[in-house]
Amino acid sequence: MILEEHTTSDGLLTLIVQQFDDGPAIGFAGLSWHTHPDLLVGYYGDDEEKALRSFVSAILNDKLLIVCSVARDRVERAWVDDNLQDAMEAAAGSKTMKVRYWSGWLSSEMNTSAASASSQQS
Repeated sequence: MILEEHTTSDGLLTLIVQQFDDGPAIGFAGLSWHTHPDLLVGYYGDDEEKALRSFVSAILNDKLLIVCSVARDRVERAWVDDNLQDAMEAAAGSKTMKVRYWSGWLSSEMNTSAASASSQQS
């Protein structure tokens, strides 16, 4: 059962909190990546509910990056990352990977520079 859902203004991603028999999960609708509140305890809050609320809030308020694999103007994979360098390195390894915040894509220069850095390392 979906407990809550939030869709980006460009309509490309929908963040969902879904209840399963073994507990809630946070992920993107139609995509495989997800996480569970028990894995977020300690970093995002001192119990599962606080961690869930804090994590969702961090995504929606552009505190966390979202790395996306994009093909034909459609997101095929996406996951959350809290480290800009790690996110840009992930994007640098592929021409289809881009980095964004919830409110929108990072500048094309940042995404392009990640791709060029990767090709220069090869």
